[in-house]
Amino acid sequence: MQVLIEILKKEYLSLVIIILSLTFNMYAMKAEKGIYPMGTFFYKKVWIVEAFNWTFSTGLICYLSYSYSWYFLLSFFFFPVFGGFLASLFKGYTQMLYLLVFPIFITLFLVSKIG
Repeated sequence: MQVLIEILKKEYLSLVIIILSLTFNMYAMKAEKGIYPMGTFFYKKVWIVEAFNWTFSTGLICYLSYSYSWYFLLSFFFFPVFGGFLASLFKGYTQMLYLLVFPIFITLFLVSKIG
């Protein structure tokens, strides 16, 4: 329990980035099936964003599991399920939320790790 509290205190930006990126990926998967709406320009380039999100979130999960506890690797199963739930909850707003908030959290994450 202490490890979880420590992760929430120190690595909240990493957790938000993981959740936001996987939420967008779940949204994009369902948009490809025609369930959710997505803009045509973004729809053509979504594979690049998805590849970046999967790579970045996998790296962050591996970093967190190496830094804190190897049990954190189980979150490979938890985060996509949670992301799918949030994507179904926010539906079309997921794309707008991702485009507006994700660059801010990436910038904050990089500044906190560099500084």
